[in-house]
Amino acid sequence: MYNYDAEISAEADRRPVTPTAPASVSSVLVNPALSRYRTVLSDYQLRVLRSCYAATTRPDTATRDRLVHMTGLSGRVIRVWFQNRRCKDKKRCCNNNDQRPASLTSSTVIKV
Repeated sequence: MYNYDAEISAEADRRPVTPTAPASVSSVLVNPALSRYRTVLSDYQLRVLRSCYAATTRPDTATRDRLVHMTGLSGRVIRVWFQNRRCKDKKRCCNNNDQRPASLTSSTVIKV
């Protein structure tokens, strides 16, 4: 299960420094107009995105437009979500190749 609380607290640490910060910190101020906070997806939005991802990992433009309409998210957020999900699946696949899956243990292999 994913721990959103840990990520939210980590996100709070990366927020731009406020203008009331000491002068010594002013050199590292981030322009608030250029910074972008993490989009928090609702359960409904995640369900819609995951069900579409199960059908196709690379949705076409029309499908993405329907997702924009259904979820209320921007097209960019949806595009990036699919990119990140494909990358996550690729990492899982590579990690699973390094370890022997439980389905292939000697006790479950049918000998012919």
